[in-house]
Amino acid sequence: ATDTRLASMTATEHLIKTMGEKGNILNVLEGMSDSNTPIRVAAIEEVVSKYPNVKIIQTIGDVSTEQKAQEKIESALVARGEEIDGVICTGYTTTVAAATLLTQRNSKKDHKFIHFVGLDTDKRVIDAIRNGTVDATIAQNPYGHGYLTCLILDLMLKGWKTNKPYQFIDSGAVVVTRKNVDTFANDVIMNTEYIEADIKAKYLIAPAIK
Repeated sequence: ATDTRLASMTATEHLIKTMGEKGNILNVLEGMSDSNTPIRVAAIEEVVSKYPNVKIIQTIGDVSTEQKAQEKIESALVARGEEIDGVICTGYTTTVAAATLLTQRNSKKDHKFIHFVGLDTDKRVIDAIRNGTVDATIAQNPYGHGYLTCLILDLMLKGWKTNKPYQFIDSGAVVVTRKNVDTFANDVIMNTEYIEADIKAKYLIAPAIK
C-alpha cells in the first residue's frame, strides 16, 4: 500500500516549495473517522513546522462527498482567498473538488494564483495540471498494489516465508507535475520494478533446499 505518512509529507514539501517557502496553507481533509486522517494531519504539521514563514491558516475536515468538499473549500476561498497561498488535499474526493474550484479561480487573471497539491490522478486533476491551473498531485501505485501482492503470494506458495510476522511494503508514489504529466505512469511502473527487485532479499526467506 501507499505509505500514508510519507505521501502526505511529500505533498506538503512540494506545495511549500511551489509557494516559495512562505505563506498560508489551507489544509483540506476527508473523513475524520478515517484512521489515515490523523496520520496525514501529523505529517503535514511536521513538515510545516520546519518552515518558519509557512503556517496552516485553516483546516477543513469531515467531508465525504465531492459536493460537500466543494462547498467547504469554496466558503474558505470566499472568506480568506487573499490570505491563502496554497491548498493541500490528502484525499481523492477533496483533491477533485479543490482542483475543480482552483481551475476556475486560477484561470482568471484578476485573482491571485493559489498553489495546490493533491492526491490521486483523476482525469480532472491531471487536466488541471496539464493546463497549469494547479501545480501537482501525488500518484499512488495501484499497479504495484495488485502485482506485488500476487507476486508475494506466488512465492509463498512455492515455499518462501516472510522474515517477520508482519511487514508493510510501501508501494511508492510519484509527484505529478506539468513536467511529467504525460509520462508519470511509466515512473509508477518503474517504482514497482524497483520494489520487485528487492522483494526476496528484504522481506522473504528462501525455502530450504531438500
